[in-house]
Amino acid sequence: MRAMHRFLVVFALGGVLALTACSTRPTVSTQPLESSPSASPSLTATPAPEPSLAPTRAPFPKASPVASVAGWQTLASEHWTGYTFPASGVTGVRAQWSEPTVTGAFRAEEFIWVGIGGWNETVQNIIQIGTFAYFPGGNQIHQGIWYQLIPGLRHPYYPLIGVNPGDEIAASIVQLRPQKWRMSLTDVSNGETFVKTVHFDSLGAYPSFVVEDPNRGAVGPSGPFYAFPHWGKVPFRSMEIRIAGRWKPAASIYGYRIQMIRNGHMLAAAVPLNKRSGFLAKQTSP
Repeated sequence: MRAMHRFLVVFALGGVLALTACSTRPTVSTQPLESSPSASPSLTATPAPEPSLAPTRAPFPKASPVASVAGWQTLASEHWTGYTFPASGVTGVRAQWSEPTVTGAFRAEEFIWVGIGGWNETVQNIIQIGTFAYFPGGNQIHQGIWYQLIPGLRHPYYPLIGVNPGDEIAASIVQLRPQKWRMSLTDVSNGETFVKTVHFDSLGAYPSFVVEDPNRGAVGPSGPFYAFPHWGKVPFRSMEIRIAGRWKPAASIYGYRIQMIRNGHMLAAAVPLNKRSGFLAKQTSP
């Protein structure tokens, strides 16, 4: 997720380590910002969820369990941890997760998302939606939702919907017809739902489920990165991929398990995918 994706491949221990870089400017705003968040204080108020909203059900069913997990290859990224899948003809992606408690210093950022694209040949072609946490300074934290299309939107959009630690999130992206997609995110805990229909020409490959530390705007295959806050762990559940009009459990498709490794240190890891198409993204170093 970012405004400028770049891609780098390196070889180590006989395997391919795929690395992408990203940048973003998160604040809570209905428009993408051209300047840094600190330069636009009038747009940085985090909206409080409506207390009167009642919890709802996830807008899609749980993924069916599989008899055995299809397997994966373990790769590395400087700013991603999670799973992506070398599948083609993808017309949808969806998953649920629990919003973590995030703590951090000035300008620290953490993003969680589902999307299609962003890896290998799709590095410049991605549609994505998810949640974010950003620290503008002082004791403030902004925690809300965002979406982005690349190419298309230079910066992410931040609809005025807040999320809280512990909230159950359900996000999906579905192709309605060629080049027309519906993006949606529901906070199952407070009942708020965001839905957006967009025009996008997707390559239909690499459905992804990711926790990310974004790039600070540099053009290139690596950082500098924003400070990564402490978020602990994010449990993903019911990950599904839509191919040829049919939803399939992610565990039934061979994937890439991505570990966040930077300067030889593992910052975050994705544990093995389970038979219910879920996994735990776990921070290993603050």
